Amino acid sequence: MTMSIRVLIADDSSSMRKVLKKAVMMCGLGEMEFFEANNGEEAYNIVQREWIDIIFTDIHMPIMDGLTFIREMSNHDLLSQTPIIIITSETREEEIAKLRDSRANELVKKPFRVEEIKAILQKVLGLEAFNGDIFDEFEGSDF
Repeated sequence: MTMSIRVLIADDSSSMRKVLKKAVMMCGLGEMEFFEANNGEEAYNIVQREWIDIIFTDIHMPIMDGLTFIREMSNHDLLSQTPIIIITSETREEEIAKLRDSRANELVKKPFRVEEIKAILQKVLGLEAFNGDIFDEFEGSDF
C-alpha cells in the first residue's frame, strides 16, 4: 500500500487553489491527496476531521483570514504541529514581517515557481534526501 501526503490548500481563489495543487503535484513527491477550503473557517473545519500533513494558506480570505486560522491551529495541541506554508501576494514589508512572526513554517510570495514549492515541501516534510517517488523503496517493508 502506498502512503499519500495529505495537503490542505486554503485560498478564496479557486484558480489559485488549482495552480497550487498543480505545482504541488509537479514536485514528484509521491501520491498526494488534496483538500480545499475557501477560507480559514472551512480550513479549520477540515483539519478537525481529517489528518492533514501540510497546509498551504492564503492570508487575505473572507469569513476567517489566514492569520486567524493559523492562531486557531496554534491553540490546539495536536493541530499546532501541522506544518503551515503561507502563500501571499502581500508586498508591504511591515505585513511580510508580521507574517514571518506567525507560527507558519514558511512564506512564499506569489507568483512562485514549482522548484520553490518542492524545496519547501522537502524541507518542511523532512524529505530532503529523497528524489522522485519517495515511497517506492519502502513498498512492502515492515517498520
